[in-house]
Amino acid sequence: MRIAVDAMGGDQAPAVVVEGTLETARHYPSHQFTLVGLKEALEHELNKHSGLPSNIEIRNATEVITMNEHPIEALKGKRDSSIHGCVRMVASGEAQGLMSAGNTGAVVAAAIFKLGLIEGVKRAGIMIPLPTEQGFAGMIDAGANLKCQPINFLHYAMMASTYIKMATGQQNEPPVGLINVGEESEKGTLVHQQTHLLFKRFLEHRFVGNIEGHELFTGKAQVLVCDGFTGNVVLKMGEGIIHTFTRMLLSNGLHESLREEVYRVSKRFDYSEYGGAPLLGVNGVVIIAHGRSTPKAIAKAVQSGLDVAERDLLGQLRRELGQLTLWRRFQKWFEEKWFEDKSGKE
Repeated sequence: MRIAVDAMGGDQAPAVVVEGTLETARHYPSHQFTLVGLKEALEHELNKHSGLPSNIEIRNATEVITMNEHPIEALKGKRDSSIHGCVRMVASGEAQGLMSAGNTGAVVAAAIFKLGLIEGVKRAGIMIPLPTEQGFAGMIDAGANLKCQPINFLHYAMMASTYIKMATGQQNEPPVGLINVGEESEKGTLVHQQTHLLFKRFLEHRFVGNIEGHELFTGKAQVLVCDGFTGNVVLKMGEGIIHTFTRMLLSNGLHESLREEVYRVSKRFDYSEYGGAPLLGVNGVVIIAHGRSTPKAIAKAVQSGLDVAERDLLGQLRRELGQLTLWRRFQKWFEEKWFEDKSGKE
């Protein structure tokens, strides 16, 4: 099995990407890893390390898409970028997955254009782990799509549920919650109200209702569904709060035992402990890592790509979503039911 790694993606690329990938390559000698990027820069980084494993190679890409470039314009203008190179390897079957800590918008766009979407899926979504009192929850979407329709939310819920079951090994369906501004079914935008009705109908007992901000980390839901705008705000706000809270506690001269406890809890919120986030809905294994990833985070993200590919998550998603002729089959029912509910008729 081969994983293509965008070696030029991230705030500290290529150094941290090379170091993290080397760590994974040493731990998984039976798998292959391809660093895609500027050949001379990658050779320079590799030469800093001794005892290079034989299962790592370089694939030259002459262009780099930076973090601040417009995704679509960059993809059109830089067709020999490291992102393009990784996606092409997956599309051709040469690699079974890819990992990038680069420009998220460009990675998402390239994956959708080159790999396509799973049949029936209209939007791909980034799923990130959120620590909760019960363990962890998967939140989708964390930034791929700023606007969504009810059917997109339904796809998100089903894909994230499949991923959670794969990751945890649990047999039962994980409870699903819709991130909203209130717990009542009539709260939120028209899209959220329609989604609430759709979830009640098709997710049935799995749907635990709307989830307000203060409930995100309680574990009430193992799958948290939202649009990319909301999800990205939640993600960045959560990172900021835990970082600030930890610094405030530690600056107050805590006893050593309490300092250790603070570190232990804050570690659960550290993205480097989780590695990358899967882009669910595309026809391929795509792992997106944090732009500020450390070598440790890169290593875990590359390992995530291996794990997802080995467990055939893509096949599981296709089987699960194969049921989703749902929208066509039940569109008339949905429209009629929505009208009846709003008009007070049953």
